[in-house]
Amino acid sequence: MNKIFLLVCLTTVLFSCSNDKNEAIKTCKVVSVKTLILTYDDIVLSNTVFDPNFTGKINFEYDNQNRISKVKGSFVSIPTSNNLTNWRMSNEAEDLITYENDIIKVQYSHNFTSPYTKEFVIDDDRLINRKTTNFYPFKSEPILYTYEYNGNEIMEMLNGRVYRKFLLSAGNLIKVEQIKYSFPDNEVIGKREYIFSGYDTSENLLKGKFFISGALFTAFSKNNYSNIKVCDYGFSDNVFKLLNTTSYTYEPSYDLDNISLIFERECN
Repeated sequence: MNKIFLLVCLTTVLFSCSNDKNEAIKTCKVVSVKTLILTYDDIVLSNTVFDPNFTGKINFEYDNQNRISKVKGSFVSIPTSNNLTNWRMSNEAEDLITYENDIIKVQYSHNFTSPYTKEFVIDDDRLINRKTTNFYPFKSEPILYTYEYNGNEIMEMLNGRVYRKFLLSAGNLIKVEQIKYSFPDNEVIGKREYIFSGYDTSENLLKGKFFISGALFTAFSKNNYSNIKVCDYGFSDNVFKLLNTTSYTYEPSYDLDNISLIFERECN
């Protein structure tokens, strides 16, 4: 009886160790993401000019510390009749990501028509501030956005004033509200709302990765949305009036680990 008990215990220990070892060995990293969950709120993407070779996803390369060092899939400029610049997505354009102390820097790398340079300070998946220098249609002074957290509400501050409000529920971003002001007298003229819904229970592999272009909104959430609605309002007689609404929905699917197939992973 003692020998049988010892054999059972030994088998159990070996099986447990084997499982622990296999779980420890299997590590994964995201190597691409489909752009359908990205929101390019600071770039005007052309609705008419597309790159037929664009794959519909962006790809990541990593440095020797397992940090994202390159995003393959960025913007290519399209000259327009009024000499401003619109953009289309191309897998030929890249963003280079570098790390300097607590600052993450994003440098566009494709041609001489650069849309931006960006810097981010992120602490434990929380965005502390971001600095953007725009180069279209002309170079701007660096713009610093800071973030104030109060429960489920996050204030994005610009020049001491609330620029946008982010509302979260159950760890997911459900609304972004941006008040629009006239220039140069700074009177309220309207607002834009981004509304996110249809969240799943699968892990969002872009959480905390605010520095990836198009992922600023997505990076606030722990799960993945399947519906986004954008509402634009005018403002008159002290009332916001809905002008137009656009939305899209996609049907999510998942792998055996319950990871959304909007992500492509590489596991060993």
